[in-house]
Amino acid sequence: MAIQVATPCVEIDSVVAALESMRQGRRLETTHPLTQFISIHQNTTATLEGLVAAEVRIFRHLARHIQRQLNRHRENHSLAPIAAAEVRVREDFEVGSAELEAWSTLYYRYVRIDLDWSVERLAHEVGQPERTLRRRQQLGLYRLTQRLARREMRTREQENIVLMHTNLPPIRPPFLIDRDEVLNWGWNRLTNIGTEPHHILLNGASGIGKSVIAHRLARDLIDNRHVRSLVWIEKPDIVYSILCEHIVQELGLPLVRDARATLRSYYRQSEGLVVIDNAHEIVADEHVVQSLLNVLEDAHVILCARISPRVLPSIPTYDLTEFDDSLVQEFFDQLATTYPNRLPNEERLKQIYEQVGGNPRALWAAIDAGQPTASIAQSHYSDVWTRSLGEQRSLWTFLALSCEQTISTIQVGFIEENESNDVDDSIEALLRLHVAEQKSTNQIGLVPLARTFVENVLSQELVDSSVTMGIKLTLALPSQYWMRSPLSHLLSTLARLKVSASQHIYMATTFGIWALAVGATEAWLRYYEMFQTQIPELDRVLCLRLVGEAHAKLGEWTESAYALTDAIEQAGSTGDFDEQAKAHLSLANVLSQRGNSAAARTLLLRAEEYFRRQDAIDELQRVQFSLAQLESAASSDLPDQDMRRLFLEIRSEIAGGEFARALDIALRVKSDLMESDSNYPRLIALMGRIYFALGDWARAVDAMRWSIRAFEVREEIAAEQQARINLAQMYVQHGNAQYALGELDNLPAWVWDE
Repeated sequence: MAIQVATPCVEIDSVVAALESMRQGRRLETTHPLTQFISIHQNTTATLEGLVAAEVRIFRHLARHIQRQLNRHRENHSLAPIAAAEVRVREDFEVGSAELEAWSTLYYRYVRIDLDWSVERLAHEVGQPERTLRRRQQLGLYRLTQRLARREMRTREQENIVLMHTNLPPIRPPFLIDRDEVLNWGWNRLTNIGTEPHHILLNGASGIGKSVIAHRLARDLIDNRHVRSLVWIEKPDIVYSILCEHIVQELGLPLVRDARATLRSYYRQSEGLVVIDNAHEIVADEHVVQSLLNVLEDAHVILCARISPRVLPSIPTYDLTEFDDSLVQEFFDQLATTYPNRLPNEERLKQIYEQVGGNPRALWAAIDAGQPTASIAQSHYSDVWTRSLGEQRSLWTFLALSCEQTISTIQVGFIEENESNDVDDSIEALLRLHVAEQKSTNQIGLVPLARTFVENVLSQELVDSSVTMGIKLTLALPSQYWMRSPLSHLLSTLARLKVSASQHIYMATTFGIWALAVGATEAWLRYYEMFQTQIPELDRVLCLRLVGEAHAKLGEWTESAYALTDAIEQAGSTGDFDEQAKAHLSLANVLSQRGNSAAARTLLLRAEEYFRRQDAIDELQRVQFSLAQLESAASSDLPDQDMRRLFLEIRSEIAGGEFARALDIALRVKSDLMESDSNYPRLIALMGRIYFALGDWARAVDAMRWSIRAFEVREEIAAEQQARINLAQMYVQHGNAQYALGELDNLPAWVWDE
């Protein structure tokens, strides 16, 4: 509600009537305009005592005002102020100032009523014609009326500002961090004459700070007198007519038949601000928001919504984002200053940030109430989850499972089993719902609370169709688009889920091959070891083979050989000859790495014979590739066993993650080799892998491309294919799937499963 700032009508005659009543001791009428002046009298009551008190206040106010103005004019002319019971009327008329004479006339006629001077008597005292005194009295009455009206106007404005401040909802915490840009943007949009209508939309996730920013903008508009009324609606009705009636009631206007006409008329005559918080459902309906903004065309309007609609009328929109690390620290520092002795220790604050993200209200809730993160996530996203379409929830689940931070939109676009065939629409919806964030041009990721929410849902509602579809989408992502960190994240997420052991085993075996292919080996082993004792006999051989290959990836040759040998024996006893042949291939690669070429060749020939009988083309190509590598190594012109040992040592350091040490050894070997040496390209290829692991992208690509060209010239097909595979994996991990596809185009089909 707003105080009507327009001043009640007051004429000179009304002021004269009040002064004469004061001079002659008569009662003022209750309808006299001055009884409505809040600058004089705030609460007139209908009781006799109230009316008497009102008269006393009015008479005292008039007398004090006249005397103050007289003394101000006397001071301007170097005359001393008049004290009580003093009569210096001649001094006032000797200066020759009409303004001073006007206020002096009012003073001696209506304030000094004890003198009981008429105009005639006053004219005699000052030696002026009576006609002149009457003109001075009229001037004084005019000036007094003007000043009373101006004072009343200022008082009403000040009272209205106080009332509007009172109508602002409380905010917590009562400060803003790094929001100057949006405040300046909002202020310019709401006050600039050239950008009418003055409507803005603050868009962002729940708790991101929309209400706090709207609160600050409203306060600034009020303090700078840009608006004379404020309506703040916390929970707007989606029904357009009811919402208009609500605004009319908040303004304190009569509720007539057509609330829309009332609002249009009011805002054309008076500057007002309407803040509609939690306007998600309103902005989601194009017709409702357009109609509302048409009615409020002449008002200042701030809409706050959790979603950004696809189609919205021409209203400027600002998307608010979460705080980054530095701003979260500033937020914590400000909280410590505002609420001393309330914050937990630094380690706990860091943990809260990692769980909650940079959402201000969620951070505050986690600190203030000590709620578990799952509870905070539930309160922020439960309604968003419910309103989302099935394919949107599926993609939401997929993003929570498949990436720790961000994922390339190109990778998301290669989902094969999306029934809607419209991934772009689902991505756009999650961005509008502030579930996901656009990190860069082609990278998206979930906000932390949205990720926490889904993990909670996965543990409770694994049978939910949209959640199941999200897992299927994750399983369907082609392996060449997996990266090490995302798959490690998936495995650690799966380990936290409260699902059956059989489901865990199924997911462990499903992701094993991919984990080994992209380097998430340690994460997969940790996940597998949680359930290895519960592996059914049917899956045991496969799991043993995967475990053996995982240890080989980590350079743990002895453990690898034990697991693969066990897999071969169990496969023979159960008649699983497919798995036995695959285990032969894997064990041959281990023996080859350990320098036992003869045993490796025997195993490869056995596997080759089996796959040829089964007409398994892809597996046969794998075996032939390994045989080619073995022959290439056998024909190598490494000068002695020491050089062979150094190459093996480099590979071991790479497998163990000691890349700096591997680079030192490689540089020493390089200094002893000539470019014409057949092993020189192999060394450069190894160095390319090392440079990539150390983050030197340019050197890594240059090294890999040089080695590929060298292998092509030497017609070393196996080495060339392996180098291309390694380069393709680098491109995928660098987020450039197109270049990876280019490297893999001419390779055998089995490469796509690695």
